[in-house]
Amino acid sequence: MYFAHAVYPPEYPKILWPVSVDPRDVGKSQFRLKPYSDGDEGHMPIKELGLEEDELYYVYKGKRRLVVTLGCCTQTWYPTAREEMILLCAPIFSFKARHSQDFVVRTQAFHYPNLFYLPPDNDGCTDESAVRFEYIQPIVASCLQPCLGVLSKLPVALTEAALKLMSVHLSSFLGLGLASPDAARIAGDISAYHDLLIEQLQKLTA
Repeated sequence: MYFAHAVYPPEYPKILWPVSVDPRDVGKSQFRLKPYSDGDEGHMPIKELGLEEDELYYVYKGKRRLVVTLGCCTQTWYPTAREEMILLCAPIFSFKARHSQDFVVRTQAFHYPNLFYLPPDNDGCTDESAVRFEYIQPIVASCLQPCLGVLSKLPVALTEAALKLMSVHLSSFLGLGLASPDAARIAGDISAYHDLLIEQLQKLTA
């Protein structure tokens, strides 16, 4: 697990529109926050800001939070002076008082395709949380900071069993087939566990 600056997609894109650009000191340039409008990308290239004629600066809300890494690769699309490692990350959100116990239990039961439950761990992810697949995003490796256990001071990571469960649940979320007999077995276990927990939950709330 790592700490990273994870962003949330807005309901409608917002951009930083360059009002004035100081070519001698880019830091003195002025911008206006505005909703995107058709044609905004038709500006001339702005070399000082590193913007091509069809590029814009987009504005997202975000937060420094724990993420789980799902894969990585070296960026090869554009030639760069040094290798740029990019990781595909899923952010972790902790449950709050606004979340009902019914919602938490259903998350534990793999009821929601986009959520993977994480129990609290004093030497890991200390809050009861969930990995949110719908917010999976690429993050440059230099922007990641390893999460160290409070007690052990060692890097925090999911157990091998948890990784297998998450991989199968993620495959289901993405609509992918099961790659191996082991994955099929795990999917069967998840289904049986789901049915058992939901049955017990319904009995308690009846």
